[in-house]
Amino acid sequence: SFQKLFGLAPSFLESQPDNAQVLDAIRAERKLPEVPDWRKWREGQLEIYKALEAREDWWHMPDGRTLRVVVNPHNQGGATWVFENVTEQLELRTNYNSLMQIQGETLDNLSEAVAVFGSDGRLKLCNPAFQTIWNLQEGQVEGGAHISQLSQTLRGRLACADDWQAIAHSITTFEDMRGDLTGRLDLADGKVVDYALVRLPEGQTMLAVVDMTAAVNVERALKERNEALEQAD
Repeated sequence: SFQKLFGLAPSFLESQPDNAQVLDAIRAERKLPEVPDWRKWREGQLEIYKALEAREDWWHMPDGRTLRVVVNPHNQGGATWVFENVTEQLELRTNYNSLMQIQGETLDNLSEAVAVFGSDGRLKLCNPAFQTIWNLQEGQVEGGAHISQLSQTLRGRLACADDWQAIAHSITTFEDMRGDLTGRLDLADGKVVDYALVRLPEGQTMLAVVDMTAAVNVERALKERNEALEQAD
């Protein structure tokens, strides 16, 4: 594997070269990091034979690969070099981080209020719209606040405090056949919101809330206007 990794000839390795010659040969194959001062870099690598502790390094190769290099000095001289090709792992991690960043930015810019609770009833994440619609402070949603803690605040935001009981129970219940839950809530400040409680994998629950105040006011105005027209007729 070492021979294939660096493209070294078997005859060269069978000649029992020293570590400096091996590094020179690998450099000739253009399979070492590009460095401004080659001699200084090589000497730095060979300092491991004077060290007492293991060393870990990352080599970024000209061909785009990345190697994790762990060198362990022996008590009686010599050292063991272990090379791990971590290119694919880094690419997966980079793609994952990019995806999470995109999802995070998307969630933060949603007009809908969204919160996710874990199977233990603790808040896993929420977006700014959720904090705004429920008038929550930053400290109230940090550190994985439990639904029981949030319930005291959220219940007080409702025109009818009992309306929150069904939502809180549905988030914390362990029933196997839990279904999704939808409904409409009147807030104490006059707002009207629609909510949807959606079941997620691993016992998690997402609560999505949409401000329907404007639509409800228009609907009410049209209904009142229609009733007035009927009475006038």
